[in-house]
Amino acid sequence: MSPGPGLTRLTAELEAYRNRDTSLEPIVRLYQAIFAIQESAKQRTPAALAVPLAAALARLRSGQAVLEGSTLSLPYPLFRETAVSLGDAFSQTSGEVFPTTALLSLPQLQPEALDSFVAEMLANRTEVVHDFLQGTSFNEATLFFFLHSLLTPFFQARATPYQELVAQSGWHAGCCPFCGSAPAYARLLLADGSRQLYCPLCRTEWHFSRLGCPFCGNEDQKLLRYCHREGDPGHRADVCERCKRYIKTTDERALGREAIPQVEAAVTFAVDQLAESSGYQPGP
Repeated sequence: MSPGPGLTRLTAELEAYRNRDTSLEPIVRLYQAIFAIQESAKQRTPAALAVPLAAALARLRSGQAVLEGSTLSLPYPLFRETAVSLGDAFSQTSGEVFPTTALLSLPQLQPEALDSFVAEMLANRTEVVHDFLQGTSFNEATLFFFLHSLLTPFFQARATPYQELVAQSGWHAGCCPFCGSAPAYARLLLADGSRQLYCPLCRTEWHFSRLGCPFCGNEDQKLLRYCHREGDPGHRADVCERCKRYIKTTDERALGREAIPQVEAAVTFAVDQLAESSGYQPGP
């Protein structure tokens, strides 16, 4: 599997979307800053295997994610520096000062507690972030986005050595083979229409059946469908009537080109609005 698109291509793809739709200007500006900060942190993250390769392959073949039961240690000075840079980017976009200093002073984000907090987030992300916010004035959705953006480069750097193993293992589960996160996006590939799921935390991609819900495992075709905005068949929401969840999907055949999942996820909030107004929720 490829290491993913570089910053130059990410920036160009975002600009192409902005040129087609000027209403995307604030989103594009923010994500260009986020992607640049993440790329810098990823490149500077020390190379270290979280799990030996042979053990990782054995885990994958047994149906376990690579990090299941393991702790991912983060380089704290770089983590803190990245948090400050992201906070500045959030401030510049919103026009309000992002409370980075207050956030970094919380006990869970201190050097001695950080790795445990990250492990807890992986195990039960929604509840952990909710508990993390108790007693603070932080907006939950904004903070979740910030923390996610902050952790991504470190997880992506550590996931890179395992990408070839994912293909070798034949992994086809509905969760990420590296970190175990739920997918946030899918692509129907230009070459053959096969489906790849995308992890928003470590940016791993893996093959998954076209005929199934990655969240509840439903394979009843009467309970699976998709919807898209008029005039934009390339961007859609695949929805499940059993669990009432959806996953945003780009059909590369409709676009006529390969798509970049992290860019597609950023610029397709109209698909979220369509799905959620129809009574569906994004995957957990």
